[in-house]
Amino acid sequence: MERPFCLPTTMTPWGIRKLYCETTMTKTLPAVFLILLTAACTGSGNPDRLTSDRNGNVVTGVVGANWADNELDVTCNPGETLTNVSVQRDASGTGPFSGICAAAL
Repeated sequence: MERPFCLPTTMTPWGIRKLYCETTMTKTLPAVFLILLTAACTGSGNPDRLTSDRNGNVVTGVVGANWADNELDVTCNPGETLTNVSVQRDASGTGPFSGICAAAL
């Protein structure tokens, strides 16, 4: 059993000293959680990555560096083409994109 680390904090009105105690586990868990959360939010940086979400005719998502802007038509249904494409790539070539799926001419 691990011995907790305790610091005296305040005195109660009855003269009893309250202790603030924490164990190594309670100090470590929040740090591990923040590291995992940060890793999940930053993404993998995979150059082949393509994720998309469609709401009506509007498509949004994240595209990797190995995808050219004109290849993003794969996010639309057959017989449609992606128009009004906007891609905001970072230094690694990965970034969010958006566009509108419209009937191909």
